[in-house]
Amino acid sequence: MNTNTNILSSSPYFEQIIIDNFYVNKENVSICGQPRTDVMFMENVLPSDLEGFNKIIMWMPTYRMSSFQGDIDVKQKSIVPIFDIDDFQQLEEELTKYNICLFIKLHPLQDLDLFRHVDYKHILFMSGDEFTSRGWELYRILSKIDALITDYSSVFYDFMLLDRPLGFAIDDIKEYENSRGFVVDDPEYFMAGEKIRTKEDFYKFIDHVANGEDPYKEQRNEVNRLTHTYPDGNNCKRALEIGGVCLD
Repeated sequence: MNTNTNILSSSPYFEQIIIDNFYVNKENVSICGQPRTDVMFMENVLPSDLEGFNKIIMWMPTYRMSSFQGDIDVKQKSIVPIFDIDDFQQLEEELTKYNICLFIKLHPLQDLDLFRHVDYKHILFMSGDEFTSRGWELYRILSKIDALITDYSSVFYDFMLLDRPLGFAIDDIKEYENSRGFVVDDPEYFMAGEKIRTKEDFYKFIDHVANGEDPYKEQRNEVNRLTHTYPDGNNCKRALEIGGVCLD
């Protein structure tokens, strides 16, 4: 690697992981938060489609099957883990009780052959293409939501900077570990939020968010301190300074 090229690591903890996985030298790794997260600390506007709810939960499932790449990581029975298409009506009713919006943003590589259009007031499905065509920016929207559900996507590390509840839909974690695997030794420790393996777990998470209960706050803050040296919105400035760009 060119000695003038630097890879950013959000904390010293990830430094060795980057060295091992990207085959770079230690001197080419710089401790700096990810510049993409800076917009989460700005004044952002919520899209009108997401207005009028008491709370917004965003769900970002990791894709299991991709027609684009032609590979299969984990057998996918529905468009999202845990729920089949026939379960959405019950989910809608649960969300309606609290006037919560569940915004499900599908991964850009999601196999859209399995996509079925559903039209509910409190469940909003959106494909990666539709999200982009609307001009929405992920990190601006993340700054406005009340809780995030994901599974094996690294986006949860970024969301932890906002200190809000996390849920992890990991009903297939063993299967996923045996296929794609994880870069950390104890992934469930870093998943500092409620573990969702069943529909009942999912409904419990909704109930906690609705009532302002945050049982994983202490663990989340502990993981956040380990994984983010700079929990602020100044990463672009630091990255430019690391790159030797004059800001005067």
